Amino acid sequence: MEQFNINKGVTIKPGLDVLPPPVTDDEYRALMAGEDRYLMTESNTLEEIEATFFYDTPIHWCATDLLEAISSTRLQLHRTMQAFVRALNQKLNGTGISAGSDKTGDVAQSGARAIGGAEIGRARNVNGLPVLPAIIPLSDGQTISILFHSPTAENRITNSDTLVAFQFLLNKKDVTHTVAPMSGRDMTLAQVTMKLANLAEKNSAKFQRAQKKKKALVDEITQLQADSDQKEDAMSDLVDQVAAVEGQKVDLEQKINAVASEADSLYEENERLQTEIDQLNRTGGRDTIAPAGMTGGHSRAMTDRLASIKNRMHMNGEVTLSNGASMKQFIEDGEGYIQLTDSDGSVYMIKAKSIQGVDMADAIGKLFKAYKAVMYRNTWSNQKNINRKTSNLNQRRIPVALRLNQKSL
Repeated sequence: MEQFNINKGVTIKPGLDVLPPPVTDDEYRALMAGEDRYLMTESNTLEEIEATFFYDTPIHWCATDLLEAISSTRLQLHRTMQAFVRALNQKLNGTGISAGSDKTGDVAQSGARAIGGAEIGRARNVNGLPVLPAIIPLSDGQTISILFHSPTAENRITNSDTLVAFQFLLNKKDVTHTVAPMSGRDMTLAQVTMKLANLAEKNSAKFQRAQKKKKALVDEITQLQADSDQKEDAMSDLVDQVAAVEGQKVDLEQKINAVASEADSLYEENERLQTEIDQLNRTGGRDTIAPAGMTGGHSRAMTDRLASIKNRMHMNGEVTLSNGASMKQFIEDGEGYIQLTDSDGSVYMIKAKSIQGVDMADAIGKLFKAYKAVMYRNTWSNQKNINRKTSNLNQRRIPVALRLNQKSL
């Protein structure tokens, strides 16, 4: 990049220039060449200028190279910027682009002030020299930035200190040496504003296309981010659900283990009671009485659980009970039936409300409960007959004993 001698600075002065030279196509193509050409299509802000020139990329002052351009004082900067914006708008006439801001006073959240159609930033000390940035917004979204330094200020710029514009930017591209290339010669305000107006006009279409693509890309990124956030929220919900299910699984396993332990205890108790029942069936309550069988082929009490029967019927369609009886389910002519066949060949059957699983299970429960009632009723009847026979037998034996005793007497 070309540089200017600090001692031979180019100053821009008011003056008459009937035909100021425009920016040539070669000059514009030179600006659009290189890896930093994208800077021509990215508008600038005061915050970005401060970050670029005041922090990330400090200005390296050289004793022999510096452009001396627009001169003013801090107190007169308002009128200087008004004159510059007015001259720039004259050169932009007919392009459909206008320059300057309607804002006045402090700019919220930026620490800047809007004066003379431009936004003036805060002065910063860069490499020993105070530097003040200014931005002139254009109506098509582009920006023209001007950097001032004060050769008279020591630590801070006062109202009486001189301000000298030494650098021009169109958007984020340094166009100083295109706008003011005549080293060692004074330039008129008309020449500088003509160059800036020409550059803004030539660059406007590319800038608009780039901004449109940028907006589409930003919108896409925003949508992708929103989708990503939504998926992360859904994933978080799933993780919470999995954790809840895992917790329920542990609780359910504990309950299953408790029920299984209780079922084992009940099974052992049933076995003990069954042993007692078998003993009663054999002796009728007395050791001298012969075993009495149960009618209907019932050899022992059932230990089956209804829930287990329903589960096995659902899986296999049939089940064999602990007393030897069997149950099965079948469908005939579109109707569901549950059939129980006793060990003595007796058959019991019930019709379900429908072939749906719930109705079939309900029919299984009804038939099983009815069968248990019949079985226990028969068991009770057998027990009563056993007791009656035992009583009659004892009554018959007593008279015989008496007769024998009488005869012996």
